Amino acid sequence: MLLLLLLLTPTAAKGQALQMPTAGQGRLRADHVRYDARDKAYLAEGDVRLTLGDVEVRAQRLRLEHESQTAYVFGEVTVRQGDTTLSARTVTYDLTRKMARALGDPLLSQGGITVRADRMEFDLERRRTFFYGAVRIAHKDVTVNAAEMRYDAAAGEAVAPDVVVTQPGRIVRAHRLRYLPQSGRLELDGGVVVEQESGEHLVQEGVIESPRDDEAQRLLASRATLTCDRLIILIEERTARAEGNLTVKQQGRSASASAAVYADRERRLTMTGDVVLLDRDGSRLRADVVVLSLADETVEATGNVVTEFALKPGR
Repeated sequence: MLLLLLLLTPTAAKGQALQMPTAGQGRLRADHVRYDARDKAYLAEGDVRLTLGDVEVRAQRLRLEHESQTAYVFGEVTVRQGDTTLSARTVTYDLTRKMARALGDPLLSQGGITVRADRMEFDLERRRTFFYGAVRIAHKDVTVNAAEMRYDAAAGEAVAPDVVVTQPGRIVRAHRLRYLPQSGRLELDGGVVVEQESGEHLVQEGVIESPRDDEAQRLLASRATLTCDRLIILIEERTARAEGNLTVKQQGRSASASAAVYADRERRLTMTGDVVLLDRDGSRLRADVVVLSLADETVEATGNVVTEFALKPGR
């Protein structure tokens, strides 16, 4: 239950990384500018500043080809558009094809979110952004790592294979991530594994109350692991749903079910489909549905309920 609660704080960018410059006059400024009439290209060096509509580019060197409408920018490049900033060693802007590319430790920042990758490509017309190689997305204390990621602003969708999400005390792995920022829906598919060192920070943040007894405190501080086929998180509703081959293991205890839904506002976990709860002392609970309430500190089982427990022999 704590694992599903801990997953209700995902984050991702909701805007487009870079877009086509707004219509307007282009302007080039630098310490030294030379025009090559044969190639019809501007060559600029030293404190280069290129303005294209609402886009400002700063760098050490620049080659701007007039006919192809392509700008090659080198050396400590910074591109700013609205609240978006892109920095890299090399940036290419192809306004004819409406494409841009960043190489050399590119870093994209927007709204408190930073993205790093080996290479970034921007389809300015279709509003698509592609990140390749050692992708790392960070926001506050949450980090997402993947080999590559695609963000389609027009479709409102971000997709990445083989992701690892880390937060202090927690690691989440899955074969595929899909994020829909407009609806606040995060989907993790395939071999989902959530490893949680402890849930103590939930007490510190006021999400749950401190356990009253020593056993509950030890359980809260212990490591837990959740595995399932699919995990869906609805951020606005503050619900998390785990589906397919669900198992949770924590300090000698385990739970399994076909699916589970955690509703944060009600502080309630509902497990359905062949639910089995196994305690450290060997006691077992089987049922079709089990509802655990954090608010009331109750467990309710319905449908084909079977409870097995060990009897201690009398003296």
